[in-house]
Amino acid sequence: MMNRLKPELVTRLALVITYFYTGYSLFTSPKSWTQFAPLWFKEALMSFNFPVDTFIQGQGVIEFILAIIFIAWFAPHRFVRWAALISALEMALILIFTGVDLTTFRDIGLLCLSLAIFLIYRERN
Repeated sequence: MMNRLKPELVTRLALVITYFYTGYSLFTSPKSWTQFAPLWFKEALMSFNFPVDTFIQGQGVIEFILAIIFIAWFAPHRFVRWAALISALEMALILIFTGVDLTTFRDIGLLCLSLAIFLIYRERN
């Protein structure tokens, strides 16, 4: 069985599990996540009369869509490549704008998983 288990599958499954969990949680419990948004970002959203909870729920929907693309073995390669790029950009932006804290290791791992999938699918048409 281990000979048939491909690193690409394990990498995609890791992203699927993460994004299903966070997507669901962001959508159903946005108030639990507002503490992680930088104050300047929350203030910017509020200055445009855009509720922070609504932004976080939208992020949850996006993460749920990413999970669906990563789990769909039949998804066109370009969809997987774009999902991986979006995932990597999301993680990079989180790392840049939230700084180093107790969860930084997780964000670095997700960034690397996303980059790995992007590089694998970059070569495929």
